[in-house]
Amino acid sequence: AFFRADVFLSGATAYYRPLLSLSLAADAAAGGPPYFFFHLTNILLHAACGPLLYRLLRRLGGGLRSSFFLALAWLCHPSLAQAAAWLPGRNDSLLTLFSLAACLFFLRALRRPAAPPLAGFSLALLCALLTKETALLLPAPLLYYALAVSPGKLSRRFLAARSAIRISFSTHLAA
Repeated sequence: AFFRADVFLSGATAYYRPLLSLSLAADAAAGGPPYFFFHLTNILLHAACGPLLYRLLRRLGGGLRSSFFLALAWLCHPSLAQAAAWLPGRNDSLLTLFSLAACLFFLRALRRPAAPPLAGFSLALLCALLTKETALLLPAPLLYYALAVSPGKLSRRFLAARSAIRISFSTHLAA
């Protein structure tokens, strides 16, 4: 039902967030004291974003100390308290987790184009899209970054992929 309806299971709104609904349903099924698992999961999700942010900052060329303190400041910043403390704020933590993972996989795929990083990027992006609609914007800054950092490499990969698709398509047409 989570994948067939919106987040409110009403069909009246355009909020399609099945992974958010599944995570909340898992906490409800875990039971325990009122809302304990909901809060614990929110805190763990928020805490898991810190190391991912640190790794992203390091991959983008940040220093060891500056990346650590920026990630720590992000974790402790009061403006993000709602993501960890407010139960409906889970969508922000989930989106951040999947978006940071997608960025890390994308950067790895830029350095070494292979199936695992691209599959990881695709899966993380899909999870982000199934968490919150704003994930639709994530590919735009990643593409801009790729074009700014290595435009020649990206265009050569694009041309190679395009020619491989053309060859495959023409082979199927000939058969």
